[in-house]
Amino acid sequence: MGRSSADLVTEALRLLNVIAGDQEADGFERDNAVRRWQEMHAELVDDGLAEFDADDIPLDAFRAVARLFADVIAPTYGRAASIDPDDPMHPARDRLRRRISLDSDGEQVTIEEF
Repeated sequence: MGRSSADLVTEALRLLNVIAGDQEADGFERDNAVRRWQEMHAELVDDGLAEFDADDIPLDAFRAVARLFADVIAPTYGRAASIDPDDPMHPARDRLRRRISLDSDGEQVTIEEF
């Protein structure tokens, strides 16, 4: 079982120091961010970087997704993104690409272009 959308929003807000490490995102702030996460998740699926459900984020993808999401929502909270979230070389995007290139046994699979 993976982590929920609410867990992701809480982690992203903690990374941005919007909420303290012992707080949980709640109310309108959480609901608004969850909607933004669902939009971002659809983009990741379209880009081939996510095969998981938006509300069941695998543990091995959670940190990368939280960092990328924090960078996406940073301007909303008056923060600067650590790296442009649209940069194809964003470390979180790279981590998700590497994750997708592993088979279910964790072995590297060669990705061939057609």
